Amino acid sequence: MESRRIGNSDLATSCIGLGCMGMSQFYGPTDHEQNLQVLAHAADNGVTLFDTADMYGDGANETLVGGFLRGRSEKLAVATKVGFRTDPERGKIVDNDPKYIRQACEASLARLGVDTLDLYYLHRRNPDVPIEDSVGAMRDLMQEGKIQNIGLSEVNADTLDAACAEAQIAALQIEYSLTERSPERDLIPAARAHDVAVVAYSPLGRGLLTGRFADESHFTSDDFRPKVHPRLHGDNLAANMAVVDKFGVIADNLGLPKSSVALAWLLSRGEDVIPIPGTRSPKYLQQNIESTFAYLAPETLAEIEDLFDRNAIAGARYDQAGLAFLSH
Repeated sequence: MESRRIGNSDLATSCIGLGCMGMSQFYGPTDHEQNLQVLAHAADNGVTLFDTADMYGDGANETLVGGFLRGRSEKLAVATKVGFRTDPERGKIVDNDPKYIRQACEASLARLGVDTLDLYYLHRRNPDVPIEDSVGAMRDLMQEGKIQNIGLSEVNADTLDAACAEAQIAALQIEYSLTERSPERDLIPAARAHDVAVVAYSPLGRGLLTGRFADESHFTSDDFRPKVHPRLHGDNLAANMAVVDKFGVIADNLGLPKSSVALAWLLSRGEDVIPIPGTRSPKYLQQNIESTFAYLAPETLAEIEDLFDRNAIAGARYDQAGLAFLSH
């Protein structure tokens, strides 16, 4: 599998990673043994970047990934995140306090069973804390060898500029897919100006681009997606599936799954773009891996972009509560 460098750092990983969040939370019941099979299949087939966070399953996801990584001889990179904390009275809050960042880093190192984190993201930004203070704390952790590289997640271009003036930022994790192209306006150009890699989460539009969710009945009752993502609910979902059906015709003509075409499109956006699709299925993981070998001709890329340019995706990407955490 092709490798791609993480921005201005010395870290190079596979051109796609594996998003591990759904193995512990948010997408319904999970199977521990199957999760381990998926992790192993990814590593055995060239995937070297594994993405987790301390909030996924309240640490359970880091424990799962850490247990898998231990004992494997090949060099695998682990990326995790800090910033969300559960407050007894206020529920989930964003905590960017330098003291908390240090405490959370130590806890993540322990759960993952490693001495250093390959990539450590500020998961969300609390605008009440100067970004210089937060990334300054992360820079100190890097100087101490506890982390190797600093990343940011879901910040705006101004915050990225300020952070890069304070510390070396290697990666920016954002939602980026055919259904979410807004980062192309300002954020991706800002990342490129600083030689910061773009790590694309939800590269399949939270499953929308796979075509598997014809209506809400295809989600399990404890799947959070139709509850907090308006694009996957009601009339919005019906309108968006009509676009995905047209996309499916393009994929069928190529003899490829829709997911493979969607990922191949993202990979074509630049060598600094690294998608991290998540899955708990060995079958779908294999499709994601095979997407790295797919070739999309210029005319096919133009046809795909024209389809999604002409058909705006209906609905916001998060509900109001989720949007409050974004673009600070």
